[in-house]
Amino acid sequence: MRKINKKRYVIAGLLTFFIFMFGLLLGLIIEGERVSYISEMYRKESIDLESSQLQFAYLETLKDKDMCPVVFGLLDENVKASDKTRIKLENYNNDKSIRGEDFELLKKEYTLSLIRYWMLAKKAKDICDVDTVRVLYFYSDDKECPKCGDQAVVLTYLKKKFNEKLLIFALDSKFEKKEPIIRLLKKQYDISVFPSLVIEEDKVEGFIDKAELIAKLCDYYEGNYTECTKI
Repeated sequence: MRKINKKRYVIAGLLTFFIFMFGLLLGLIIEGERVSYISEMYRKESIDLESSQLQFAYLETLKDKDMCPVVFGLLDENVKASDKTRIKLENYNNDKSIRGEDFELLKKEYTLSLIRYWMLAKKAKDICDVDTVRVLYFYSDDKECPKCGDQAVVLTYLKKKFNEKLLIFALDSKFEKKEPIIRLLKKQYDISVFPSLVIEEDKVEGFIDKAELIAKLCDYYEGNYTECTKI
């Protein structure tokens, strides 16, 4: 009978254990870094929001509104950065790079920030008398809203076309169970069809193509812009 080399089996077992633990630890480190990275983006976004709020509070005390274009430009930059954060966050969730609890917390922070920006944009428009249009975009998953992807493409195109004159705020209707403010907004505007847009205070249900949406947006602008003449 061949003699069993116990030492060899012990070493092999230890190596297997250490390899397993190394892989587990590496996975935890990578996930932790991703969550930390997104959390850092939200901390920056929170600071940017507080900065914008302070700037508009300051504007209320001024008679001269010369600084309005600068401040409104910063708000537009913050909204665009927030939407990029949303896309990155959803991509991480799709490939399961973030645990469910972490994803929900981060998305809640994003949603609250976005709604604050939306409210702040209304206040800014009143203070600065800037010719902009706000759009709330309610979307859902592919099963409930097969045209939401197409609507997002149209909105992205129009944002590039109108630039800072158009502020778009995208809200996931499915997230209302985690964030009640979405449920309140859906009730306020009677949102039950997806996609749905709220242009300033007017609701548009269902998918709307590029030309039709441009025509609707241009009804809200006071100025005569080339974007509205080349439909």
